[in-house]
Amino acid sequence: MDHSHNVANRQKRGESPPLKELAGNKVGVLAPHDSVRTAGERMRQANANAWPVAEDRKLVGMISEIDPDRNMETHGHDPQNWRVGEVMKRQVVFCYEDEDCDRARQIMDEHRINHVAVVDRAMQIIGVFSREEVTARAQRSPE
Repeated sequence: MDHSHNVANRQKRGESPPLKELAGNKVGVLAPHDSVRTAGERMRQANANAWPVAEDRKLVGMISEIDPDRNMETHGHDPQNWRVGEVMKRQVVFCYEDEDCDRARQIMDEHRINHVAVVDRAMQIIGVFSREEVTARAQRSPE
């Protein structure tokens, strides 16, 4: 099937592109064995208020608080000694790679997050995308 023909038809119908078109090799997820300090640093680097956790590329959890390492320190704990797997939430927010960018923005709005994990139907992580990336791709006009 001709990919450019599908993109043109989708845009004519007013649909945004599927998330898998954004993916490439964009991952950067946390692992359960990462320290909470690593989680905080990665999330600050991405300016994220939530970040996915994957084990062997399978989405298994989510850190869903801003500055988890700094919060842990204020409670007298060393974030270098705590693992992401000990503090992550098992309930995750994600989109499937074949869903469109508009759906991703809707999910981010519903859950008040600025990054979303994208997975395939086997829950294998494809990437983590910011609201800005999804919005820019959805608004890109056909060439």
